[in-house]
Amino acid sequence: MSADLTRRGALVAAGASLLARPALARVNDPWLAAGLPAAGREGLRAAFQAGMDESLISGGSLLIQQRGQAIFNEAFGYADIAAKRAFTITEVASLASISKPHAATTLMCLVEDGLIGLDEPISSYMPAFADLRIKATGVPTHAPTLRQLLSHTAGFLGLSAGDGWQTLLYGSPNMARAAEAFARDGLIYPPGQGYAYGEIDFIVAAALAEQVTGKAFETLLRDKLLDPIGAASTTYFPDQSVIDQMPLRYRPVPGGLEPIAPRKVRASGVAFDPAGRLVANAEDVARLFNLHLNRGRAGRIRVLKPATVREMQTLQPRAQAYGLGINLQWLPKDGSRPIIRHGGATGTMAWADYQTGIVGVLLTQTNWQLVPEWSTIFYSALGKSGAGRMMTLGVPVVERGR
Repeated sequence: MSADLTRRGALVAAGASLLARPALARVNDPWLAAGLPAAGREGLRAAFQAGMDESLISGGSLLIQQRGQAIFNEAFGYADIAAKRAFTITEVASLASISKPHAATTLMCLVEDGLIGLDEPISSYMPAFADLRIKATGVPTHAPTLRQLLSHTAGFLGLSAGDGWQTLLYGSPNMARAAEAFARDGLIYPPGQGYAYGEIDFIVAAALAEQVTGKAFETLLRDKLLDPIGAASTTYFPDQSVIDQMPLRYRPVPGGLEPIAPRKVRASGVAFDPAGRLVANAEDVARLFNLHLNRGRAGRIRVLKPATVREMQTLQPRAQAYGLGINLQWLPKDGSRPIIRHGGATGTMAWADYQTGIVGVLLTQTNWQLVPEWSTIFYSALGKSGAGRMMTLGVPVVERGR
């Protein structure tokens, strides 16, 4: 073989190798293999950096999965600014209102078990609700159903009415007494005649679950949902060792961010807010949303029937883009291929997209209502990345929670 042919062969081989590299990189890179643009991923990273540069967030993490496989799993910035402790992908953080889809899924397990009727008045189980009245007029009204509790249409005060509900909740020794206090306090409209996003509905629903089962709601959550899906980090009652390692919550102040006092250890069995007090890591939250994406199945375990999952993801009467414990972000006229999501006031968001097969979990610890500019930056980047279609409908309203 001549030297010239040898050189040509080497050049051809080198060219073939170079041509193969992008394809090989795409195979080895889950983000590219999912058909998403490299520039979109860089945009997400830049969004976090912008939030930190402007002191809008201390840091955070973002987990994006497609059909159960991670295609993006990165953390940014600090969990504790003063200590310069990095925010990691395994952080157990305060979920705030992402607690609601967890609680609702657990309650729907009890409906499937035949322990609670979805459309029965809760007074059938809880006598304190047999004599409800409208707060403003004292006019008697009927009791709500579990469906109405889980869709915020039961008639209770919403979060926009302020924090007075916390006095009734934390002034009660347990969930049953808290529910009775809310029954005595009354409703703001007859059940099924309005919508008010809040916490009271879920407190009463959890008390109902405890009433019909004789078990603490935390135990029901663990037995019915968390253990079957393998969500070991998720709990309403973190102990001190967990709290000590959790990222600090921050609020914006002139010139930067100010830490909020960490939560305190609370004993189980006391009155608490099941709609806003869960802590978990991103992987565990993704397990819940994958359960919904897979129509109630976690691996080989059937947690809910497909029909029950569809009911949870159906727009409920008088609700505003809300199913049963879940926000409905995108609903074609035929009800197919929705995007479900839920956010929380600690700066959290989780979603599942039935068309793309993507589940995403965002954890920060700064209330987005206080830093809406970062919410705009992030959702713009998410829409451009191809990993979140929520941006096609504009920046979503972030729910308040505790």
